[in-house]
Amino acid sequence: MSSTHSAHDGKDSDRRRFSSLGIIATSAPVEALLAALSELRPQFEVRLRRLSDSAGIETLYRVEIPEEKVPGDRGATIDPWLRIKSALLAAFPAGKAGAVKAID
Repeated sequence: MSSTHSAHDGKDSDRRRFSSLGIIATSAPVEALLAALSELRPQFEVRLRRLSDSAGIETLYRVEIPEEKVPGDRGATIDPWLRIKSALLAAFPAGKAGAVKAID
């Protein structure tokens, strides 16, 4: 299974429908977040949609996956969210520069 990881600035260049899994807050560059996901969770196609500007200390991102990749019913997003969230928290732990905080 191939994986795709992308940042999204709010413009709809990708016409597919995405399911929101959760929100993360971090000062890490989006490229580093996507690289960690590509390495640690290559089975997931993840899109990070910026929710706040980067003028603050942390930027908020909505973590999304394509709806066609969500198995079964809408409640099936819990497992992908837990796996993606755990990868980001491990790669960017608390107390380190760029630490990721998850907002469920």
